Amino acid sequence: MRFLIKVIVQITFIVGLVFDATAQVPVGQFPPLAAGQLVYVIPMDQASGLIIDTLYLPKNVTLKAGEGVTAIDWSVKTIRIEENATIDLSAPQAKPGRAADGAPPPRQASYCAVGAAGAAGAGGTPGKQGVSLNIHDIDSIDNEGSLWIRTDGGPGGDGGNGGKGQQGGGPRKNVLNKRCGAANGGAGGAAGAAGPGGATAKVVVMFKANPGTSPVTNGTAGSCGASQRPSALQGKSGVIAIWGSPGCPGNAGSAGPAGGRG
Repeated sequence: MRFLIKVIVQITFIVGLVFDATAQVPVGQFPPLAAGQLVYVIPMDQASGLIIDTLYLPKNVTLKAGEGVTAIDWSVKTIRIEENATIDLSAPQAKPGRAADGAPPPRQASYCAVGAAGAAGAGGTPGKQGVSLNIHDIDSIDNEGSLWIRTDGGPGGDGGNGGKGQQGGGPRKNVLNKRCGAANGGAGGAAGAAGPGGATAKVVVMFKANPGTSPVTNGTAGSCGASQRPSALQGKSGVIAIWGSPGCPGNAGSAGPAGGRG
């Protein structure tokens, strides 16, 4: 038994060492592009922990965050940029589905009672924020082209519709000859609020020697929705810019109909 415990402890220690050793991964040139490849999707296991000697962005190449990647954090020694390069940090642009409608009302209210108000529709799903990017420890940037760091947020979802109000209670005459009339139905449920659009990605690009200085221009488009490449980021302009649009909000739902009179 002592031997078994000792072996387990040693194996655990070795696995721990292997895990720690792979937490930081030195890489020569990144990304590993095949001949003619213009789009490289960054998988989860390359989104952080890479120590990149040269981040090489050839002409018309786009880096995109892969599924499930919400943040990218790289140490990069040198960045080489050619014409019309792009790092696309956009959130998914598919609009979320509409939120749930208000629940159906209970059965008719009791005699002479006003119906209950309908249930409110659910609020729309908020749009996703763009993928955050942190590139640090840069020694040099060799810019022979232009780089667009695209930061679009995702669209918000539509709110649900309000539920129908409950039907009012019916009239009644009791044995003591006391009467009550039919009651009004309940008000319709409130409309679900529109889901807000997602915020643009947060981007930090820092030199090793002077972390407080960023080599990029930062801007946000005045409208929501998918952004277009700015004219200043074409060809060999030598410009590196962070540019994108927040996601558009969804639409509010509709208020529910009132319940019928009893």
